[in-house]
Amino acid sequence: MYAEKPLAVSLEDGRAVMDLARAKGLRVGSAPDTFLGAGLQTCRKLIDEGWIGAPVAATAFCLGHRPGGWHPDPAFFYEKGGGPMFDIRPYYLTVLVHLLRSVRRVTGSSRITFPERTIRSQPRYGEKITVQTPTPVTGVLDFASGAVATIVTSCDVWNTELPRIECYGTEGTLSGLDPNTFGGPIRIRRHGAGNRLRRAERIRAPASAGAEWRACGGRL
Repeated sequence: MYAEKPLAVSLEDGRAVMDLARAKGLRVGSAPDTFLGAGLQTCRKLIDEGWIGAPVAATAFCLGHRPGGWHPDPAFFYEKGGGPMFDIRPYYLTVLVHLLRSVRRVTGSSRITFPERTIRSQPRYGEKITVQTPTPVTGVLDFASGAVATIVTSCDVWNTELPRIECYGTEGTLSGLDPNTFGGPIRIRRHGAGNRLRRAERIRAPASAGAEWRACGGRL
């Protein structure tokens, strides 16, 4: 069984999918597979090898404003099961779990900012949409390891300069993680390495926590 994202829009529906698969002896897959690409697998390797020390926190931001400005039939984005968290953001949650592993607790907040939206794309230009789902959704994920991540998703933001995903450890930071692609670039800043943020093409694992690290500018 293979599904687009999300796998389900409620815990009950998700369990029903898994129960059906077990009953039929099937495996279950879902669309967010970019974590299998070279970029995010490299991030996993860097964390496993201790490049940023023990992960303590992460942030994930996926912010925009209007699918109604480009999609030919955007109403479903604002119906139950739509909204920012259930659209492309499952890729972001997948990466957080890929990097930080099991989640033990989730809390969140949301709202409907604009109860009505106007379609700005053809062929339904000018039609009104009644918004039935929260359009900013924020969450805090507490991981079994003790790390804590924050995710902020929204369809109400015009502009932003925030990174997509950053992961913070006791010895450094991984930045530039893009769940929408299979590649890089990935940037790393390590404590004791001049505290500079660099793009890394070749990285040699440190022989000890204080060993000098090496990076060459470029893309992974």
